[in-house]
Amino acid sequence: MPYSWKPLLLLLLPYLSFCQAPFDCNGRIFRVLEEQGGSTFQEIRIDYDNQKAEFEDLAFFSGLQLNGMCYRPADNLIYGVQLGPDIIAEPGESLVLAPDIQSSSPLAYLFWSENSGHTLSCNTCETPEVSPLEAGLYRLEISNLNGCTAEDNLSIIVLPFHYYAPTAFSPNGDQINDLFLLYGRRDFAIRHFRVFDRWGNLACHKEQMRANDPSTGWNGAFNGKPLNSGVYVWTAEAVLSNGNPINISGEVHLIR
Repeated sequence: MPYSWKPLLLLLLPYLSFCQAPFDCNGRIFRVLEEQGGSTFQEIRIDYDNQKAEFEDLAFFSGLQLNGMCYRPADNLIYGVQLGPDIIAEPGESLVLAPDIQSSSPLAYLFWSENSGHTLSCNTCETPEVSPLEAGLYRLEISNLNGCTAEDNLSIIVLPFHYYAPTAFSPNGDQINDLFLLYGRRDFAIRHFRVFDRWGNLACHKEQMRANDPSTGWNGAFNGKPLNSGVYVWTAEAVLSNGNPINISGEVHLIR
């Protein structure tokens, strides 16, 4: 007698408790994988309003997949990977990617990829380090010995290097704007800081400073002697989080 297909009306609510977090299964489609190592998938749509779904005879299937999560009713296994929310970082900031991997059987495959250059410390490590200089998308693909596969993406948004340099200061001892220093969202290092007068003469030279640190600010003096009012040019070699230097410069008005 030839095989005939009939829709099977099945109550799935007991099997879908894992979908309540982090996924909302309602209205989404499950891909149902053949039990005996096949590659054919059937699809079912979940309807929480009726708590029912229709698909071919369940006896042929044992694996359910949904948006990176895999559930095997026969073994009561949950499987998936999540990389968490997108990350905002400074240029060159060192980050550790720590995925949340759920698998009750050993992984057979794990691979990281990216679209922003060679920033990953390792493509096959579970928790690689990255120090991106520009924004990028990172993807982790995994599979386990039960044949479940999952993947997730993570975007790292790299903010432009940001600093603020006052355009004027008044080193007159009134404790208001007495120092000139550089400010940043974070306390970046400054290897060299130099100030020149309008004739190009060196008026200040400091090393190993830090942004946002008043103890390393310039007080408008050279060799202990207060300088005259005027416009001075400054240059600095700032250091990114990964050790790469960046040269910045500007002008500041010294007011007496």
